Amino acid sequence: MSRIGNKPIELPKGVTVDIQDTVLGQKVTVKGPKGTLERTFRPEIKINLEGNILTTTRSSNLKSVHQLHGTTRAHLNNMVVGVTDGFKKVLLISGVGFKAKAEGNKITFNLGFSHDIKLDVPEGIKIATPKDNRVEVEGFDKELLGAFAQKIRMLRDPDPYKAKGVSYEGEVIRRKAGKAMTKGA
Repeated sequence: MSRIGNKPIELPKGVTVDIQDTVLGQKVTVKGPKGTLERTFRPEIKINLEGNILTTTRSSNLKSVHQLHGTTRAHLNNMVVGVTDGFKKVLLISGVGFKAKAEGNKITFNLGFSHDIKLDVPEGIKIATPKDNRVEVEGFDKELLGAFAQKIRMLRDPDPYKAKGVSYEGEVIRRKAGKAMTKGA
C-alpha cells in the first residue's frame, strides 16, 4: 500500500486540470497563475478528477506498479504547487574573485578559470543575482529548475579543503583536513 499515492491532492482556486487518455497513458495538463505544465503518465496508474480533488489509483499490485503509484502522485503534486506558488533555489558562490552576473536571459560566471562562463537561461526560469555571490533561480517546473540549478553547481563543485565553489544555500560541505606537518622533517 502506497501511503503517498493514496493521499488526495486538493486543487487550489485558479488551478484547472485536464486529463486525456492517450495510447501511451494519461496526458495531464495543469494550468494556473504561474503557467501551464503538461506530462504523460504511465497507463498502470489511473488519475481521477472529482470536483477539485485529484486522486491516483493503481491497476494491479505488482511491485513496479506500487513504485509508480507514489511517484505519480508526487509528480502531480509538484505540478499543482509549481503553477500556484512556484519553486526557488538559491546558490551561493564562495571564493576570492568568484562572482555571477545576470543580464536578461543570460548569466555570466567568473569562477577562477581563465575565461568567463556564460549560460543561457531556459524558458520558464527567472534568474536574479542580488549580490555577486548569490544566485536565485525561480520557476514553476520543478524538474527544469533543479536541472538548471545543478548545471550551475557543476560549473565549480565545492572544494572539500577550502570550500570554494558553487553550493546550494543550506548545503553542508564535508570538509577535509589538509596534509599534516611532521616534526623534524
